[in-house]
Amino acid sequence: MTVEEQLNQKQAEVHHLQMRLKNQVSLVNKIKDWLTMELDIDWLPPKTKDEALEDMASDDPLCYGRYECAKGLLEFINDEEKKGEADDEVYWC
Repeated sequence: MTVEEQLNQKQAEVHHLQMRLKNQVSLVNKIKDWLTMELDIDWLPPKTKDEALEDMASDDPLCYGRYECAKGLLEFINDEEKKGEADDEVYWC
């Protein structure tokens, strides 16, 4: 294989990896957007958010669990992204 062919092969590999990374980042951004929408409780009656969450926990534990799960997952993703930025690595990929 000539040097030019090797270079073309490596460029194709780099392009493939760039596209995979772009797709992963796009997916994570979509997940974060969805989780953020799950945390939007503005549709609840006008109360403090704490009161609204307490009511949700007692009235509809499944809805409250969904809220807590979304909150925890979004916090986990954000924390892992910060770790990755600090260490120049991405742990969640």
